[in-house]
Amino acid sequence: MIEGDTTIDQAIPADIVACRRLWLNVLLQACGDAQRKIRSTKPRGGEAITRIERDRARLWLTGSSLDLELVCDYAGIAAGRVQRWARRCRDDDWSGPEKGW
Repeated sequence: MIEGDTTIDQAIPADIVACRRLWLNVLLQACGDAQRKIRSTKPRGGEAITRIERDRARLWLTGSSLDLELVCDYAGIAAGRVQRWARRCRDDDWSGPEKGW
């Protein structure tokens, strides 16, 4: 769901929209972690991420797990769409495809 998407926001009660946005942000964080480059020093203005955290995000997004299915369901997105997107990212060396899920 995209901020300001009034069509969806008007059709669903506000508390459900807020909950979906929370879970969508969980997915977006995992996607960002999966695409992040490992650096030897902490980047200015950002948090460092370890190789283990990055690899866990990648496995979680490309694999099949009940956790991923639940998070996607709570976010209102089909888990298969997220997995296909993540696999395209993986195939592009995690640089990310031009189009999102």
